[in-house]
Amino acid sequence: MNWKVFLGLVLIVLIGLFVVYKIYNKPHKDIASAQVDFEMHLSALIDEFEQNPDESNTKYTDKVLMIEATMSDIQDGEHVHLFLSDGGMGIANCEMLDKSTDFFQKDENVKIKGLFVGYDDLIEPTVTLKKCSVLN
Repeated sequence: MNWKVFLGLVLIVLIGLFVVYKIYNKPHKDIASAQVDFEMHLSALIDEFEQNPDESNTKYTDKVLMIEATMSDIQDGEHVHLFLSDGGMGIANCEMLDKSTDFFQKDENVKIKGLFVGYDDLIEPTVTLKKCSVLN
């Protein structure tokens, strides 16, 4: 094998390894300090998904949302999950950054900021957010 071909292959492999390393170690988006992309009441968000789920999914995926709703349940485990209700048929499942549940109260109106990860309407309309924090 010619030494130029060998050197070229080694260079391609090194560049490939560098690219993989950079992608693997890419920093995560800091949701707590990120700017809110969309601000709305939970019922308005669920209405959008019920009217046009494909367009809404494209619009909100990987966006930072600020959702206003009433806290209906708190689950404390590996991650703290707040469940918000819109007063009708629909909930938001919010995985919190802060693992403390001391300052949460059921039936309180709250504003939650988080990264939108999905919508599911199998049992009831459910919006899922992660890396959430309370704004009020």
